[in-house]
Amino acid sequence: MHNEVFNSESKVTLNFTKVLYRFYMKFYDQSCYFEVDHLPHLPRIGENINLPFTKSCIDINSFYVENIIHELINDTQVISLWLKVGNYNEYWRFMKDRAIELREVGFKELHEFEEDVLKQKIYSNSRNYNRR
Repeated sequence: MHNEVFNSESKVTLNFTKVLYRFYMKFYDQSCYFEVDHLPHLPRIGENINLPFTKSCIDINSFYVENIIHELINDTQVISLWLKVGNYNEYWRFMKDRAIELREVGFKELHEFEEDVLKQKIYSNSRNYNRR
């Protein structure tokens, strides 16, 4: 496919005829995902979603959309929705994005630290930053 798209003399039009939605959830050390091939409405970042059927897998059913990633694979657009337990917090999202931008936290910390540890680090840096 790479050669067709980038090394072609003529214009190549890609065609993605299918959509697949993947919902990823994690709750402490429990995680699961499921796939859906049709949704009348794509949940957006920050929106709440209740999934009663996940309670047997991870013992909770109330989430919010933390992130959405689109991938184009063969003839399918794969939309991955990363769900977190609880309610969306715009202030926390702002502070986390700010800490990333100011390089107060790195990629490794974002993915390895539990959220409460990350919050403690970011909020303590924020207090020090505001005192300057």
